[in-house]
Amino acid sequence: MTTASIRIVQGVGDAPPPPLAGALAAWVLRAGGRVHVVDPRGAPFDPGPAAVPLFVHVEGAGAPSLDGLQWEELTLIGPGQHADPERAFSPDADLTALDGLPLTTFAGFGAQEGAFRLLAGRGDRVRPVAAVIKEIVYLVEMSDLGHVLFDDADLASYGDWLPRFEAELAHLPWALTWQGTVAGVRASG
Repeated sequence: MTTASIRIVQGVGDAPPPPLAGALAAWVLRAGGRVHVVDPRGAPFDPGPAAVPLFVHVEGAGAPSLDGLQWEELTLIGPGQHADPERAFSPDADLTALDGLPLTTFAGFGAQEGAFRLLAGRGDRVRPVAAVIKEIVYLVEMSDLGHVLFDDADLASYGDWLPRFEAELAHLPWALTWQGTVAGVRASG
């Protein structure tokens, strides 16, 4: 069995770690792989071997400097060019399918720490599972999310969305819970 080894360039400076880079590292580590962060805060620059794939997190200000780095395989991750990249909006997005919407989280609720209100959809339209998972990854990394409260009228009205969401949620490297209305009854997972 081969375990993955990756290098990650985050270009974070003193900012919080980019959520997609953090999630990628968590998935590799959970699978028994190794992660080498090229630009850890306050540590000496160590590019790592060129044969290990290099993942570069591209923030709104552009990619971090790749000076001094070599690679045989390069992958760009992250939200791209935007003042607030995790809330970027593409003008070409198909909004009827809700998959082009930016991350629009609520501020949380009450004094319950680590819980956030999210919407899976609106009316008869549902957000893609991948978009909700991306928002959850963002909230875990940036705000210590641990519990999701869905404000949707009824998650059962979205067909098989809930089982697909739960299957994807189980693949995340964090233990998260959710609560919402399903078939007219408050449910949780």
